[in-house]
Amino acid sequence: MLGSERCWEAMVSFCEIVISQKEAAARSIEDDPLSDPLRRFGFKLKVHVDCPNYPSGPFGGYEHAVYFIYSSSFLIARVILTTLFASSVHTASLNIGPELYEVPSSAGNEINRFIEQVHGETVALTGYRFFNMTRGIVLSIAGTIVTYELVLMQFNG
Repeated sequence: MLGSERCWEAMVSFCEIVISQKEAAARSIEDDPLSDPLRRFGFKLKVHVDCPNYPSGPFGGYEHAVYFIYSSSFLIARVILTTLFASSVHTASLNIGPELYEVPSSAGNEINRFIEQVHGETVALTGYRFFNMTRGIVLSIAGTIVTYELVLMQFNG
């Protein structure tokens, strides 16, 4: 597919068209004042170059290293932000409890059912119901990664 310069230019122009369409969609969501702030932030993260670097392409020097560092750091940042946002769901569900108890009981049966749901079950994003994504699990995963890296550094040192 990318054996000739003409084919490579066609691939690059296709990627540029796709990226410009992604950027246009992201700008339309960013400019919309009624859209959710997390959704606007998520679209900012999704606008990046998705074109792979093929060995037969015109890249020959440091571009591969720069692309690898950029892609790795982007992936790590995206995972960290996603887990932090996911763990904030559980924290927000804990903060709403006192406000719900201040609502008068004459407000209706729906408030009582909502209170039972919030306090009866753990409100959090789950991983196929194997674990709940809370701050505690995010911190324990981070601690495990740091410990693993320290052990690897000791073996290599």
